[in-house]
Amino acid sequence: MNNDPYQPPSAPVSASYASADAQISPLVLHHLLRTQPWVRLVSVIGLIMTVLMMGLMLYTLSLANAYARSTGMTTVVVVFIVLLVLAIYPLVRLSKYASAIARIRFSQGLTDLEDALDQQRAFWKFVGIMMLICTVLWLIGLMTGEMRPRYRGD
Repeated sequence: MNNDPYQPPSAPVSASYASADAQISPLVLHHLLRTQPWVRLVSVIGLIMTVLMMGLMLYTLSLANAYARSTGMTTVVVVFIVLLVLAIYPLVRLSKYASAIARIRFSQGLTDLEDALDQQRAFWKFVGIMMLICTVLWLIGLMTGEMRPRYRGD
Protein backbone atom coordinates (compact mmCIF):
# COMPACT_ATOMS: atom_id res chain seq x y z
CA MET A 1 0.00 0.00 0.00
CA ASN A 2 1.37 3.38 -1.00
CA ASN A 3 1.08 6.15 1.59
CA ASP A 4 1.81 8.94 -0.87
CA PRO A 5 -0.93 11.56 -0.28
CA TYR A 6 -0.50 12.91 -3.82
CA GLN A 7 -1.44 9.66 -5.56
CA PRO A 8 -5.04 9.20 -6.72
CA PRO A 9 -7.07 6.76 -4.64
CA SER A 10 -7.31 3.22 -5.95
CA ALA A 11 -9.06 0.06 -4.94
CA PRO A 12 -7.44 -3.36 -5.16
CA VAL A 13 -8.49 -5.27 -8.26
CA SER A 14 -10.06 -8.64 -7.55
CA ALA A 15 -8.11 -11.51 -9.05
CA SER A 16 -11.23 -12.98 -10.65
CA TYR A 17 -11.81 -9.81 -12.70
CA ALA A 18 -8.20 -8.97 -13.42
CA SER A 19 -8.13 -10.56 -16.88
CA ALA A 20 -10.28 -12.37 -19.37
CA ASP A 21 -8.24 -15.50 -18.69
CA ALA A 22 -9.30 -15.63 -15.06
CA GLN A 23 -10.63 -18.90 -13.69
CA ILE A 24 -14.25 -19.45 -12.72
CA SER A 25 -15.08 -20.62 -9.24
CA PRO A 26 -15.12 -24.37 -8.55
CA LEU A 27 -18.78 -24.20 -7.42
CA VAL A 28 -19.90 -22.53 -10.68
CA LEU A 29 -17.92 -25.12 -12.62
CA HIS A 30 -19.49 -27.92 -10.59
CA HIS A 31 -23.04 -26.70 -11.24
CA LEU A 32 -22.42 -26.20 -14.96
CA LEU A 33 -20.85 -29.62 -15.36
CA ARG A 34 -23.80 -31.24 -13.60
CA THR A 35 -26.19 -29.37 -15.91
CA GLN A 36 -24.41 -30.20 -19.16
CA PRO A 37 -25.52 -33.85 -19.58
CA TRP A 38 -29.18 -32.91 -19.07
CA VAL A 39 -28.96 -30.03 -21.53
CA ARG A 40 -27.32 -32.33 -24.07
CA LEU A 41 -29.96 -35.04 -23.47
CA VAL A 42 -32.86 -32.62 -24.01
CA SER A 43 -31.29 -31.17 -27.15
CA VAL A 44 -30.46 -34.54 -28.74
CA ILE A 45 -33.80 -36.18 -27.95
CA GLY A 46 -35.63 -33.04 -29.04
CA LEU A 47 -33.77 -32.94 -32.36
CA ILE A 48 -34.39 -36.65 -32.98
CA MET A 49 -38.10 -36.30 -32.19
CA THR A 50 -38.39 -33.20 -34.39
CA VAL A 51 -36.77 -34.95 -37.34
CA LEU A 52 -39.00 -38.02 -36.86
CA MET A 53 -42.12 -35.86 -36.61
CA MET A 54 -41.09 -33.92 -39.71
CA GLY A 55 -40.66 -37.19 -41.63
CA LEU A 56 -44.05 -38.37 -40.43
CA MET A 57 -45.66 -35.11 -41.50
CA LEU A 58 -44.04 -35.27 -44.95
CA TYR A 59 -45.33 -38.83 -45.30
CA THR A 60 -48.81 -37.71 -44.21
CA LEU A 61 -48.67 -34.84 -46.66
CA SER A 62 -47.78 -37.21 -49.49
CA LEU A 63 -50.69 -39.47 -48.54
CA ALA A 64 -53.07 -36.53 -48.35
CA ASN A 65 -52.00 -35.36 -51.80
CA ALA A 66 -52.11 -38.84 -53.31
CA TYR A 67 -55.48 -39.99 -51.99
CA ALA A 68 -57.68 -37.24 -50.71
CA ARG A 69 -56.43 -34.13 -52.49
CA SER A 70 -57.60 -32.39 -49.36
CA THR A 71 -56.38 -28.80 -49.11
CA GLY A 72 -57.45 -28.64 -45.48
CA MET A 73 -55.24 -31.58 -44.55
CA THR A 74 -52.38 -30.18 -46.59
CA THR A 75 -52.65 -26.84 -44.79
CA VAL A 76 -52.60 -28.51 -41.38
CA VAL A 77 -49.54 -30.56 -42.27
CA VAL A 78 -47.68 -27.54 -43.70
CA VAL A 79 -48.43 -25.49 -40.56
CA PHE A 80 -47.23 -28.38 -38.42
CA ILE A 81 -43.98 -28.63 -40.41
CA VAL A 82 -43.41 -24.89 -39.94
CA LEU A 83 -43.88 -25.35 -36.18
CA LEU A 84 -41.41 -28.23 -36.17
CA VAL A 85 -38.84 -26.09 -37.98
CA LEU A 86 -39.37 -23.41 -35.33
CA ALA A 87 -38.74 -26.06 -32.68
CA ILE A 88 -35.30 -26.84 -34.13
CA TYR A 89 -33.81 -23.41 -33.35
CA PRO A 90 -34.02 -23.60 -29.54
CA LEU A 91 -32.80 -27.19 -29.62
CA VAL A 92 -29.72 -26.11 -31.58
CA ARG A 93 -29.17 -23.34 -29.02
CA LEU A 94 -29.35 -25.93 -26.22
CA SER A 95 -26.82 -28.08 -28.05
CA LYS A 96 -24.47 -25.09 -28.40
CA TYR A 97 -24.96 -24.35 -24.69
CA ALA A 98 -23.99 -27.93 -23.81
CA SER A 99 -20.93 -27.69 -26.07
CA ALA A 100 -19.88 -24.43 -24.42
CA ILE A 101 -20.17 -26.09 -21.00
CA ALA A 102 -17.99 -28.95 -22.26
CA ARG A 103 -15.34 -26.40 -23.29
CA ILE A 104 -15.48 -24.84 -19.81
CA ARG A 105 -14.52 -28.22 -18.33
CA PHE A 106 -11.05 -27.89 -19.90
CA SER A 107 -10.43 -24.15 -20.09
CA GLN A 108 -12.23 -23.02 -16.90
CA GLY A 109 -12.00 -19.52 -18.36
CA LEU A 110 -14.42 -16.65 -18.22
CA THR A 111 -14.55 -16.36 -22.01
CA ASP A 112 -16.08 -19.83 -22.34
CA LEU A 113 -18.45 -19.08 -19.46
CA GLU A 114 -19.59 -15.93 -21.23
CA ASP A 115 -20.17 -17.93 -24.43
CA ALA A 116 -22.21 -20.53 -22.54
CA LEU A 117 -24.33 -17.84 -20.90
CA ASP A 118 -24.85 -16.14 -24.27
CA GLN A 119 -26.11 -19.42 -25.77
CA GLN A 120 -28.45 -19.84 -22.81
CA ARG A 121 -29.65 -16.24 -23.18
CA ALA A 122 -30.44 -16.81 -26.88
CA PHE A 123 -32.39 -19.96 -25.99
CA TRP A 124 -34.52 -18.22 -23.36
CA LYS A 125 -35.05 -15.17 -25.56
CA PHE A 126 -36.45 -17.35 -28.34
CA VAL A 127 -38.63 -19.32 -25.92
CA GLY A 128 -39.94 -16.07 -24.43
CA ILE A 129 -40.75 -14.59 -27.83
CA MET A 130 -42.53 -17.79 -28.90
CA MET A 131 -44.54 -17.82 -25.66
CA LEU A 132 -45.60 -14.21 -26.23
CA ILE A 133 -46.64 -14.96 -29.81
CA CYS A 134 -48.60 -18.05 -28.75
CA THR A 135 -50.28 -16.14 -25.93
CA VAL A 136 -51.33 -13.33 -28.28
CA LEU A 137 -52.65 -15.84 -30.84
CA TRP A 138 -54.52 -17.70 -28.10
CA LEU A 139 -56.08 -14.47 -26.84
CA ILE A 140 -57.09 -13.48 -30.37
CA GLY A 141 -58.66 -16.90 -30.86
CA LEU A 142 -60.45 -16.62 -27.53
CA MET A 143 -61.77 -13.14 -28.30
CA THR A 144 -62.97 -14.06 -31.80
CA GLY A 145 -64.77 -17.13 -30.53
CA GLU A 146 -62.62 -19.55 -32.50
CA MET A 147 -61.48 -21.28 -29.34
CA ARG A 148 -64.76 -21.51 -27.48
CA PRO A 149 -66.09 -24.98 -26.81
CA ARG A 150 -68.42 -26.41 -29.42
CA TYR A 151 -71.58 -28.10 -28.29
CA ARG A 152 -73.72 -30.57 -30.18
CA GLY A 153 -76.42 -27.96 -30.59
CA ASP A 154 -74.09 -25.45 -32.33
